[in-house]
Amino acid sequence: MGLDSQQPTVIFIGSGYNRKGALELICAIEELRNWQLIIVGADKKINHLKKIIRNRKLEERIIIAGPQEDIRPYLDAGDIFCLPSLYDSFPNAILEALCSGLPVVTTDAVGIAEAIKTNNAGDICQRNPTAIKKALEKVWLNKEMMSKNAVLLSKKYDIKLTTKLWLNLYHELIK
Repeated sequence: MGLDSQQPTVIFIGSGYNRKGALELICAIEELRNWQLIIVGADKKINHLKKIIRNRKLEERIIIAGPQEDIRPYLDAGDIFCLPSLYDSFPNAILEALCSGLPVVTTDAVGIAEAIKTNNAGDICQRNPTAIKKALEKVWLNKEMMSKNAVLLSKKYDIKLTTKLWLNLYHELIK
């Protein structure tokens, strides 16, 4: 992807850049001089975001990959996953990031935020560039431990376990 493997790389995966906080994340990365960002996902204003990146001369550090069928190469390229959403019930992208061993930075308006905080699998921040920047720096300093915790947390959401819990609930309700 043309990224510098010696610099931290943040991954953002989501459609609907405004609600998901892409611009706030770009502003945070702009302040983190040696950091890189990959944005994956669809948005009808994708060209507007590309223009902002061009105007701020960030094209060498920020890649907008657009929608992708297979996000694994992007998750593999990342060090930290960030989704500073305005609101999100339980984003699959965060679960996929956790499964990939990526610590997560998100807001408290995201359904899995409390579990991330409780399990020390990332950090929770306000939805503004300064708070996002500080959270990314904190996670970077604790990346190894938080990566291990991310994988452990992801196992709590295994589809087999979830299916078993739902089936048990249905059996109880039928009784």
